[in-house]
Amino acid sequence: MKSVPDFAAAVEAANLRGQAARMPRELLSGPKPTGQLAQQIACSNLSDCAARANEKLIPLGVKIVARMPTSKLHNRFGEKTNQHFWELASAD
Repeated sequence: MKSVPDFAAAVEAANLRGQAARMPRELLSGPKPTGQLAQQIACSNLSDCAARANEKLIPLGVKIVARMPTSKLHNRFGEKTNQHFWELASAD
């Protein structure tokens, strides 16, 4: 059985910079929807940030993933949106 990685230790050990560093640090507190995460880390292309961070995180047993929510999220106008939840996960 694989051990669960220490996400905080992996994020620090990855030695990331800029947006690629802010993203996993922000996700240490839990999953975030696309709009909220993009605003908090000042990144307009979360997929690119995740890809750059994952290059260094995956060898440490952690990765950033985007998951569809079980029910649609709503934007500030009350309209349904296709936002995902971003989170840290084990890179098994």
